[in-house]
Amino acid sequence: MIHPWQQHQWQVLLNAMAEGRLPHALLLSGKQGLGKLEFAKSFAHLLLCQDPKNQTPCGKCHSCQLYDAGTHPDLNLIAPEEGGSVIKVDQVREMVEKNSLTAHVSSSKIYLFVDADTLNVAASNSLLKTLEEPSPNSLLILITSRPDLLSATIRSRCQQLKFNLPSQQLATEWLSKQSTRADANTLLSLAQGSPLMAIKIDSEDQITLNESVFADFGRVIFGKSDPVKVANDWQKHDLKLIFNWLTIWVIDVIRLKYNDIEPMINSTDKLRALLKIASAFTLEQLFELYDKQMQTGRLLDKQVSKALLVESFLVSCVKNK
Repeated sequence: MIHPWQQHQWQVLLNAMAEGRLPHALLLSGKQGLGKLEFAKSFAHLLLCQDPKNQTPCGKCHSCQLYDAGTHPDLNLIAPEEGGSVIKVDQVREMVEKNSLTAHVSSSKIYLFVDADTLNVAASNSLLKTLEEPSPNSLLILITSRPDLLSATIRSRCQQLKFNLPSQQLATEWLSKQSTRADANTLLSLAQGSPLMAIKIDSEDQITLNESVFADFGRVIFGKSDPVKVANDWQKHDLKLIFNWLTIWVIDVIRLKYNDIEPMINSTDKLRALLKIASAFTLEQLFELYDKQMQTGRLLDKQVSKALLVESFLVSCVKNK
């Protein structure tokens, strides 16, 4: 499925196909919740189809049947193993071995690297050799929300397609056509503008969690909750999502500190509480809090104690007033 905010990128690839100038490697980057993996799978489907019609998979050929069944031998997904956090060198070596063989069904072999930024050093080096000496009729598609974590050498050997957040109007119009329970603008605010993340938030009833986390954040700041207990409670949930929310709130508070008359903030439903938080900090302290929050969010992907990371952040939030 190609979403409205992906039309430009889709046309770029269709034009490249028509002109016979598809690269051997693509790098799809952009925030989470923009449908990059679904986009990559749709393009792979088109490439693998044996009888495409009007730049659309026929849906009837043997290749399309294998794709729909999820058993196409020429489409390979490489991602961190279940329970793991990195793509290992053995996974890349297996891909290299397969890449040396001819395609089984289609004329192309396609490899999708999900969360490509999690390639460890050895895996990155192994992949780089393949990128430097690509096999004919193969396409590697690297997908990431953090392209800066990939080596510059790998990035330079891929054609990059960046996916930007859709406009508020486009995202709201699209969400209004979906079966959501919550208000579209509220969902987009919580999802930082990512439509598919907004759908996930709505489906998992994360609005209730959002309110609970915000309440915890405020109580910790004003010394009404124990940071250690709150940090322990937050371990039960998606910490990356929680720190995305914290980013929104801390930025909102900084904006309020600059201008509390006509604030341009995301969380308008929390204005009164955010103003109270803003009054408790100096602007310098707020920027320090923002830096600490961003640093903690980045470290959540590392092999460190997440409980201690979150606890340290929350302790730094406490105002002794």
